[in-house]
Amino acid sequence: MRKRKLLIVENGDDAAPDVSAWMDQTYQVQKAYSCMEASDMAVKDEPDLIIGNAAICNAGADSFCRKIKTDERIWHIPLIILAGNVSEQRQAEILKSGADLCLAAGSYSGELLLSYIHNMLSLKEALRRRYGKRIFAGPPDRSVIVADTSFIRELIQVIGEKMQDPDFSVEMLAAEMKLSKSQLYRRFSEGTKLSVGEFIRGLRLQKAAVLLLYSGKNVSEVAYEVGFRERKHFSREFKRLFGKSPVEFATDVPPGGNTIS
Repeated sequence: MRKRKLLIVENGDDAAPDVSAWMDQTYQVQKAYSCMEASDMAVKDEPDLIIGNAAICNAGADSFCRKIKTDERIWHIPLIILAGNVSEQRQAEILKSGADLCLAAGSYSGELLLSYIHNMLSLKEALRRRYGKRIFAGPPDRSVIVADTSFIRELIQVIGEKMQDPDFSVEMLAAEMKLSKSQLYRRFSEGTKLSVGEFIRGLRLQKAAVLLLYSGKNVSEVAYEVGFRERKHFSREFKRLFGKSPVEFATDVPPGGNTIS
């Protein structure tokens, strides 16, 4: 079995921790030393996950995240930012700019970071297996044109913004996209075999999985945050996708991970 490929973006500061030293035995590690170099390497080599370490890129973490997550070729790659000594508010800003996970200095060890990486890659693989098409876990097939990729990415952005609303529906999504319901179905079916409703539900549950692993929130809080009114309904849909209940999923992590109830 091939080693998963990680791209670590550093700023060349000798004082910064060398996180690659924690990963060499488990993963194939590549390094970049600028935002531009990292973007080019990600497009060329298609890593399984990107880690931005400390004071990456002269433009800052926000610009780096946006650069990765607005590029149709690489936006699907999970992105972790190791943000140094920052406040929770600053962490939230970095997450809003596109990072999948933002860790402050002192909040993780090498063992815990490896656990986070393992869980994110496992989540990516679970979604790939469940949905067949690589719409959640990878770029579209080569036959799907860039315009379709942009359309799917816009859908993901709109759904993400409305995710907390349990009443958010296919009809409301079509209105946000300035399309009729039939136009939305037709354009969406060109890029995936999923129904639009399945797509919305899949994104809700993908977000829930990340929250369960990293936010410290309980199952009811996570269910509410991703737009489920009832914990029972949320748990049933979550287990259907991931094969485990939310509690089992959150607690089935290596030492140093979260526990939840």
